Amino acid sequence: MDMNDYWQENKRFLVTLGSGILVFVIGLLVVQSLYGEDLGTAKRLRNRNRGDLKTERYSTAHRDAAGEENDALLEAIRVMSGATAFRPRPGFVVEAGAGSASGIYFTRVEEVREDLDLLASRRRMNYPDGWGIEMLETNSLPEIERRLEALDLLERVARLAADAGVHRISRIAVKLDPGFGSRSGLGAVERTSVTFTLLSSAESVTDMIVASQEPALEDGSGGPLAIGQFNVKNERNKIGSVKAEIEYQVVRIKDNLGDEEAGQ
Repeated sequence: MDMNDYWQENKRFLVTLGSGILVFVIGLLVVQSLYGEDLGTAKRLRNRNRGDLKTERYSTAHRDAAGEENDALLEAIRVMSGATAFRPRPGFVVEAGAGSASGIYFTRVEEVREDLDLLASRRRMNYPDGWGIEMLETNSLPEIERRLEALDLLERVARLAADAGVHRISRIAVKLDPGFGSRSGLGAVERTSVTFTLLSSAESVTDMIVASQEPALEDGSGGPLAIGQFNVKNERNKIGSVKAEIEYQVVRIKDNLGDEEAGQ
């Protein structure tokens, strides 16, 4: 078969093939003219990055510096946790060999109520029946421990209110952290709230709050009490009197918080 016969039989195929090759060559030239420089830059950058990956970027000095910074952060967490966490007084802690936890709780409740009743009577301060202390309906040691801590906080704030000249405590509500006993569990920071509703002069409420933020004594006792929610508004038809709702908190922080953060 000569070339003329081959051309006649395959003319359409050859024309299509030639057109495709021509379009490809033209497209290649266009791409090269428009993006050739960018492609070259990208290739050089890729080759340089490959070389950098083969080179050690951090030395032993870098590692040691990072370790020192991590240790400093862990120490800062420890210090801040110690300053924030609530420290219950000895009488509000379940000591080993001191009897049943529920027995300790009931004893402390009676003592606190009696002491606060006497104090309020002397200072002529009105207060809710039973001081808002709930009856215990469990033998769970973890819950009793938290109830004792809340009782400790309640007594401290009630005494501060009496000393500041607060006229009336209309309500006290104790609420354990929502995560306690739930499926989701407790977070890194646990908060038991003790909320006071006060009716008094703005000056006495202010004095009470200021007193609750006094620093700890030399023996480590006392110290600022954590405040969560805070709301104050003027009482209707009573000039100079306010209604204040203040949520104090018993804050617990996981002992291994710093270790957990470091491991993340």
